[in-house]
Amino acid sequence: MGQRPSTVDSLPLLGVSPKAPAIHFAFGSQHLGLTMGPRLGKMTADMISGRKPEIDVDAYNVGRFDRH
Repeated sequence: MGQRPSTVDSLPLLGVSPKAPAIHFAFGSQHLGLTMGPRLGKMTADMISGRKPEIDVDAYNVGRFDRH
């Protein structure tokens, strides 16, 4: 009941923390963790190991809400 934690654009956050490069974010799957979790995990593993993810992850960039 009540507000659920989510991003304002309903997209997950995926990528390296801008303040701590050893930390990788992969969360915000809008209560679809059982279905989206494995996919986010695969994309994160690809990014950490230097492989290009199968899809373009720019839309999920952790800095997309930064004010310029």
